[in-house]
Amino acid sequence: MRRLLLLSIMILFSCSDDDSGEGIRPDDGSPGISEDVVVILDENSDLISTEEEIAEGVYKLQFSTSPPEIKDGDIIVGDEGMGFLRRATTVSTEGNVVTMQTDRAFMDEVFQNQQISFESDLVGVGRSNQQGYSGIWSTHIAEGVRVNDNNFSFDFDNVTVFQGDGVVVRIPSGNLSFNPNFQFDLDYGFFTVDKLEIGTENTTFSSNVDYQVTVASSASTSEDLLSLYQGNKTFVRWIGGVPVVVTIFLDLKVVTSIGVDSEFNFNTGMTIDASFTAKATYENGSWQTSSNLDSSFTQRPVEIDGAVSVTESITLVPEVIVAFYGINGPLLQPNFSGDLTANVATPSLDWDADISGHIAIDYGISKGVLGKTFSELPLGTLEVTSQPIWNVPDAIELVSPATVNGTQGEPIEDPVRVKIVDNLGLSFSDVPVNFQVTTGGGTVSEERVFTDEDGFAETTWTLGNETGEQTMQAYVLLADGSAATTEPVVVRATTDSNKIDLSGTWNALTDPALPGSCDNGEDPGLWNLNFIFNEGNGTITFTASSGHNTAFETTDYTLNDNQLYFSINVFVAILPNNCNGPISMEYDLTFTFEGEYDYDSGNFIGDIYINHNLIPEYPQCGFVDWNCQRPMIINN
Repeated sequence: MRRLLLLSIMILFSCSDDDSGEGIRPDDGSPGISEDVVVILDENSDLISTEEEIAEGVYKLQFSTSPPEIKDGDIIVGDEGMGFLRRATTVSTEGNVVTMQTDRAFMDEVFQNQQISFESDLVGVGRSNQQGYSGIWSTHIAEGVRVNDNNFSFDFDNVTVFQGDGVVVRIPSGNLSFNPNFQFDLDYGFFTVDKLEIGTENTTFSSNVDYQVTVASSASTSEDLLSLYQGNKTFVRWIGGVPVVVTIFLDLKVVTSIGVDSEFNFNTGMTIDASFTAKATYENGSWQTSSNLDSSFTQRPVEIDGAVSVTESITLVPEVIVAFYGINGPLLQPNFSGDLTANVATPSLDWDADISGHIAIDYGISKGVLGKTFSELPLGTLEVTSQPIWNVPDAIELVSPATVNGTQGEPIEDPVRVKIVDNLGLSFSDVPVNFQVTTGGGTVSEERVFTDEDGFAETTWTLGNETGEQTMQAYVLLADGSAATTEPVVVRATTDSNKIDLSGTWNALTDPALPGSCDNGEDPGLWNLNFIFNEGNGTITFTASSGHNTAFETTDYTLNDNQLYFSINVFVAILPNNCNGPISMEYDLTFTFEGEYDYDSGNFIGDIYINHNLIPEYPQCGFVDWNCQRPMIINN
């Protein structure tokens, strides 16, 4: 065994499966290495200490040949297993066995003026007998998990995540891929850490997983963890004759947390795609981190049986630890979760549920053996994102007509029918729908109806005996009593008493007491229009007009329930008040009325909207296009 001399050199190396630099042996006069370093090779020695002895710092080495000279204070570096880096405090030799009491040593006590650069991904974790790797194996694979080593992805087939206390959580099917590529730049000065830069860049995570939760009765579980897969790979890089032994550990975990107040069944699936960067740089005595995260969530159909109060979270955690000489250093711990919250009110049983996607990228660097002279980077969250991706009830859809015909005091011919859907547009059962008569004095056969297995709820509406408008509405409440949707659905009924009579001549008037406005400061003027409704072809024919020298012609109208709309383009000759133009100005005008029939007064009440477009020959007025608005009443 050789004692290595101290010189100065920079050695760059990279990590790949077939690196031809594997297995280089140390030479005398190795540059940039402390002179008190002794390299122990696995090929001619065995570490025979028990686990208890190693925990107490006792290292026993049995050599196949004469033991090397090791003195008190020497640093021993070995490549057996996950490697070791220790400083001997006392040394005794008996035959070919050397026994040492040791303390932890550090890489900045070994390397001087060295820049060590390499990178590695997870490919190779779980393999064996690969060139350049030592002690590469899978330590645990859960039942139902299959690993694809080539691209480091996982397939899931009926994996039981948790079972106990009446709760069963399963992954019926799914897949996941995750293969971060770590970059390491370790810059050692004169037995001190000048700069460390460690992290992963543009790492992708993709999962497409189905979940199934069954609860027999009320239950509460907290942070239950299952390792779906555990594996590691160890590789050796030779720096100036000294082995740098690196082990990458992967622990793919799923963490569940459930609180539910009664029997509960839940089935769904979620796709998560993410790309992230997590890097840390130590320089001039302090740490700087850099990170970014891009992500998307896709929710698949959700099935929930039973209106219950639930908080449930399922989190995938592909934890990666990088160890030097078996001592943990960087820790990457991304968390990818779907969180379900369901609430139910008693005794009304109004309920709601939502799912949000959540990602947190946690990263930290333990001191380990990287350097005696620098502080660790505490584990912290570099990036976090939350996104609502599903909720129910999201909308109430009217299936039956919005306007129906009927007779006062009698039920309408067909039931009023609605459908409840989630934000994916899928129907939902067991949602209570409220039906309420709002005008006309009628009744409904059922005021509260739970949606059936297809998401439908219906009631029979008996019209009231009151004259005028007859309306009813359907709405859904959340568990807290607030409205589930912005507006309820409204159904209107027409009867002989509330049918709008459009016969005769109608007069459209603007009231001088109700002025309007124009966006150019002009007065919109007064209008007085006479017209008749041609119900046969849905048109309006103007019989007279005043207020301007205008020529109104026949135009279409729309009467939807009690909402009247019509618009007409006309040609106008007028002299604007603030314009020194010719006696007669010409412009096109678009005249639009929007209003509502008032059953009490028998009038349409609304507004006219007027758009003026000046003929280009008269630019001296200083404006070409302007808009006006004024209240208007139409009566007969």
